[in-house]
Amino acid sequence: NVECPGAVQLHYAATSPRHGYMEAIHQAHTFAAECVLRLIMDEANLKGRLRSVHRYFLLQQGDFFVHFLDLAEPELRKHVDEIAAGRLETLLELALRSTAAEMDPYKDDG
Repeated sequence: NVECPGAVQLHYAATSPRHGYMEAIHQAHTFAAECVLRLIMDEANLKGRLRSVHRYFLLQQGDFFVHFLDLAEPELRKHVDEIAAGRLETLLELALRSTAAEMDPYKDDG
């Protein structure tokens, strides 16, 4: 349970100055944004996950990709209608488990 510091109950009145609402909304927005950022950065470890994505997509740990292509070559040579997606998933999983990518702490995140 999180409570916004300085939160006030707003009561709408057509004659109330608009800036009073805007300041309260801005403070609540700022507090919520800080909470979400802290959650993403600390509890979800965004930096670690981005490092992991960097290693895979920029092929810093690209040995899994070469291994996958070697394993999947017969399947990938087939016509697109004949390719079994489940088989490719299994081969990708095998390639990931048998290379340096196995050490990635986020390898099982979907």
